[in-house]
Amino acid sequence: MADKAQHEGLNHPLACLEDLFFLAKNNPRVVKRIDEVVADYDLAQTIGCEPGSRWLHVASIREDSENKDAPICLTDSYASATFTKVRQLVRSDLIETHYGIQSEEVRQTISAVTVSAKIAKVLGVELGSPTLKIVRCYQDRDGNTFETTISVHPADRYACSIVLTRAKG
Repeated sequence: MADKAQHEGLNHPLACLEDLFFLAKNNPRVVKRIDEVVADYDLAQTIGCEPGSRWLHVASIREDSENKDAPICLTDSYASATFTKVRQLVRSDLIETHYGIQSEEVRQTISAVTVSAKIAKVLGVELGSPTLKIVRCYQDRDGNTFETTISVHPADRYACSIVLTRAKG
């Protein structure tokens, strides 16, 4: 129970897409940089695109509403460069509003990594600190990825609960 109490304020149970949107809505995003990038091989592998394709890139932090000096995460968002109407705030919900593309599925991969010097400075943690790296690929009803986010969360500022149940039948 001590572990549960320790993580209560930073635990984010995700059972459906609406839980993910609720999490995003309640932790303000502060945009740090907007640019257009050409995906190299490594980025293409991560976001599921062809090397050489162009993407709108938004670097941002998510603030903790109770402690603005300790960001929850650093996020790099990548969306098709054709989504010019939402250049200032690339988010899957804005893409849905302006372009009619709706998230039908989000594929999420969580891995444990240590933080680089650049990210450590932004998040206010020590170089090499443990973090959770979350890659989310937002897909439309045809299975096409229209946005991918890569977020790095300091280990002591984020926990994700997953509940697995036995399939009936």
